[in-house]
Amino acid sequence: MTIRLVTDSAAQLPESWAESMDVTVLDLHQTVDDGQVEATSGLAPHELEETYRELLEREDTTGIVSVHIASKLSRTWESAAEAAGSFGGRVAVIDSQNVGMTIGGAVAQGAQLAANGGSLVAVSGLVEKVVRRSTTWLSVDKMDSLRRGGRVGAAFALFGGVLSSKPILRIRGGNLTLAAKTRTVTKALDKLRLLAREELTGDALVTVHYSGDIEIAENLAQEFRKETTFPERILVVKIEPVLAWHAGDNAIAVSVCPLEYSEFTLPG
Repeated sequence: MTIRLVTDSAAQLPESWAESMDVTVLDLHQTVDDGQVEATSGLAPHELEETYRELLEREDTTGIVSVHIASKLSRTWESAAEAAGSFGGRVAVIDSQNVGMTIGGAVAQGAQLAANGGSLVAVSGLVEKVVRRSTTWLSVDKMDSLRRGGRVGAAFALFGGVLSSKPILRIRGGNLTLAAKTRTVTKALDKLRLLAREELTGDALVTVHYSGDIEIAENLAQEFRKETTFPERILVVKIEPVLAWHAGDNAIAVSVCPLEYSEFTLPG
């Protein structure tokens, strides 16, 4: 019997990983007008309830662990919790309190534990442990996109954007905070690497996310590979469209996701 994993596109889980681990990934929504994204929205309760019902109808499914974008950044977790109420405790819903491959890495570890016979309690406990210890660092070109999307207030945006600085934000525990300001792209990347490197106290999955130039992301990833004992676990993943709308052009993020499952292996 099997525990199934469900997440949303904010997890940035590579498609090949989702397929090989049988993880269900639901896309967050965007409203497009004349080819331009005008707004974004989370998943609705009925969408999640339908997904849970379909998965639980499989004969080998005993439960579901549903892991979602930080509740402070989207209503998706709230919708998932509402939908889960219809299934008598068979669906465990987890607020990742983060974005990106901090979620994806937790889901991947949970999926591998589930494939090895892990129970609902064991899988949800592992995922909770991973996301609580995960951090994302985000370097944005400017705060306008985050302010437009309602992710930061006007004062925060002004403080982060003065003097043409390149702000670096920290996402952990569901909180989006201003960690540093730099004056140039080069210094922003150096600071981003330093801050993320300080999080690497043990084995981890490190992902460089990008919305602009992939070469910049690849170069940053290569620097991490030189500095760690697990270069094969340094990934480069493009920021998915809904998150990119909030992060803006030329955003670079680094997700540091600790490995808590000793039998975890990178999907082939």
